[in-house]
Amino acid sequence: MAYFGDLRINRRFAQLKAVMVSRCCVILRQLATNRNEEFGYGRFLKHSKVTAQKIFADAYAHASASCSNRHILLVQDTSTLGFGLHPKAGSLGPIGDNRGSRGFYAHPVMCLDSEQGTCLGLSSAELYNRAEHPPEDLLSELKERKRVRRLKPFANKESFRWWSNIEASVKRTQNAKKHTVIADSESGHL
Repeated sequence: MAYFGDLRINRRFAQLKAVMVSRCCVILRQLATNRNEEFGYGRFLKHSKVTAQKIFADAYAHASASCSNRHILLVQDTSTLGFGLHPKAGSLGPIGDNRGSRGFYAHPVMCLDSEQGTCLGLSSAELYNRAEHPPEDLLSELKERKRVRRLKPFANKESFRWWSNIEASVKRTQNAKKHTVIADSESGHL
């Protein structure tokens, strides 16, 4: 279990996680039984000691234990989480074609049992924002934009996440008998 440095925060995390699993939902208003509980979940998520890395670490530990001595499938893909058109929507970055939509990207790696197809947990995840696109007059030509992108070192490219997340997943599930990676065609650019 994740340790946030405070017993009350740890208990709230265990409670929130249990209710999310039992109700198959992540919407705080639907998870809470009353308004106070809803605010409590919100305060937990906004607390300075609660970070995505600590929550992910809890999930990674669970996946590592669940994958022991199994042939696992590491399934990965990128999802876009959009939050509307407001250009100053917090620390969100542009999504899509940079026409005002704001959001972020999530690139998770899920572990599945290859024989039973059951989900064994999350072995890696990366949340990221894209930088603002350069003004069109600087890189107006598609060929020029592609040339600039090709010159970047691999570790600085957005597609590096396909490699780095699998590498992290294999390390975290090293007690698995065998790993098989499943990804879409974007991962083939490695």
